[in-house]
Amino acid sequence: MKPYLKKQVTNNNLWRPYVYYWNTFPGRWPFVEPHFHPEFAIHYMVQGSMLFSLNDEHILASEGDIIFIQPNTVYSITPPTDLIGMKNYHTFIFDSDFLCGSVGASCYTEILSPIIQNQANFSCVITKDHPYYEEIQTSLENIVSAAKIHTPLLTLLIKSELLRLFYFVLEYGDHHKSTTSNQSLKNLQPVLSYINKNFEQNITLEQLANLSNLSVSRFTTKFKQIMGVSAITYVNQVRLKRACQLLITTNDPILNIATVCGFNNISNFNVLFKRAVGCSPHDYRKRYSSADNK
Repeated sequence: MKPYLKKQVTNNNLWRPYVYYWNTFPGRWPFVEPHFHPEFAIHYMVQGSMLFSLNDEHILASEGDIIFIQPNTVYSITPPTDLIGMKNYHTFIFDSDFLCGSVGASCYTEILSPIIQNQANFSCVITKDHPYYEEIQTSLENIVSAAKIHTPLLTLLIKSELLRLFYFVLEYGDHHKSTTSNQSLKNLQPVLSYINKNFEQNITLEQLANLSNLSVSRFTTKFKQIMGVSAITYVNQVRLKRACQLLITTNDPILNIATVCGFNNISNFNVLFKRAVGCSPHDYRKRYSSADNK
C-alpha cells in the first residue's frame, strides 16, 4: 500500500519523518479498512474502545491502551457494534529511518533491524498493568505534544522519546520470530492497487484472482487470511469510504454517488452504508457536511 510518508510531507524542502492524527468516532470516517504501510504506527486510546484486528487477532483496546503496529502489518480499526459512545485516540506514524542511527550499530543489527524487516514480532498492546506503563505513557504523551507543534528541536525530542519508549517495550516483551510473510503482502499489491483504482467499476473475483495468478478458491482463502476480510467486503469498504467523502464534499444526489462508487443498486448501497456507518447516507451528509461548513 501507499506509504504515509513517501517523503511528501515537507517543510522548506525538509522531510518530516512522522505524521500525527487525532481520531474521533463517530466521525467523518466510520472505520479504517484493512491496510498496511511501511512505517511504524502507534495508537493511544484516550476515550472509549476500538477494535483493532491484526495478524488474525482481534484486540478490544480501551481507554489508556497503547497499540504498536510494526511495518507491513495488515490491520483494521473499527468501532465495536455493541459499545456506543464517543471514542477518541491518538495516532502517530513514523518512518523506521527516523528511529535508526548507524546501521552498523549493534542496537540496529540485533534489535531494530529484525523488527523493521518483520523477522521478529513487535506489534502488541500495552495496557495499564504493564510494568513500564507509566514510562511508556509519559514518552508517548511527550511525543504527541511535540508532534502537534513540530519544530526541528522538538523533532529531536520526539526521536529521543521514541528510543526510550522502544527500550521499555522491548525490555519486557517476548518478541519472537515472525511468521508473517512479506512476500504474501507483495503478492497482493497488484490486487489492492487495482481495487483502489477501479472500485467504481464492476469487479469480479475472477479478475482479482487472475491478478494474483491464483485460482479463485485459493485467492479468496489467501486474501481473507492476509487481509482479515473477504475480497468483496474489502471492495465494498473502499467504495463506502469514497462515498463518505463525496457525501460531505459535494452536493451530488445520493443515487449518483452510489453509482459513481460502484454500487448499481441503491437499496443495496443504503443497506451496506447503514451497516458500516451506523446511519443512512442522508443522515451522514446532514451531520458531517453541515459541521464542515460551519
